[in-house]
This record gives sequence, structure tokens and C-alpha cells, in this order.
Amino acid sequence: MWRLRKHFSLNVPPILIAEILGDLAKTDAAQREQVIHLARKLPAVDKYENQHYLRLCLGEFAGTSFEMRGVPVIGGGKPIVTKRGEKGIFFDSTPEQIALLRWSQGDFSESDKLLASTWRGMVPQIDMESYKH
Repeated sequence: MWRLRKHFSLNVPPILIAEILGDLAKTDAAQREQVIHLARKLPAVDKYENQHYLRLCLGEFAGTSFEMRGVPVIGGGKPIVTKRGEKGIFFDSTPEQIALLRWSQGDFSESDKLLASTWRGMVPQIDMESYKH
């Protein structure tokens, strides 16, 4: 795995994080351990949570563009200038990264549990057949 990280970064779609958390709502006690296991599989470094597609679409409609070159589109960057005058962008930890770190340690808030049960309640209502072409 470490060899892959030398050349590649993991692009985590928002739906994966929602699905991992959604497992917490299942009544089986082993599911809590499964959430911990899956959260631990996503490394704290060399991973980026891609922006939700709706935010990207709304940004495009508002006139903001982004490159479509196979890299994650991440948000929340702050422009910085180093002491040597070099320009860059600083990305602080995202709420998703902080949540995954908590989950990997078995720390689930009440809002995590509420969100998980809400997500699990919505999933059966999605009509996947309507998306077929």
C-alpha cells in the first residue's frame, strides 16, 4: 500500500463517507465495528474528499470553473505566501477527515447516529431504476 501512496492519492467521494456512516444505523452490533474498520482503512494522509457534485454544478452555474484533469476537486483552501515569497494554498483538516478520525477510534456523536439513521431511512426511497437510460 505504501508504494501506491508514493505515486497516487486516494480520491474519496462524499457518498462513500455517507455509506460508511450509514452502517452505524444498522442494528447488528458488529456494524459498529465495521464502521470503525472502514474508517481505519481510509488513511489520514494522501486522501482527499472530493467536493459534492451539487456544489460543483452550482459553482459552474455561478461562473466558477475547475479543471477536469482527473484530480480531486477539494474546497476550503486558503491562499498563503511563504517566508521566501512563494505562493501556495493551505488546506486545513476537513470536517469529513475529523469525523473519519473519530470514527476510526470508535467515537460516534449523537449527531453521527442521527445522520446515520436518516441516511439509512432515505436509501430505500431512491428509485435507481429511474436513472437507467
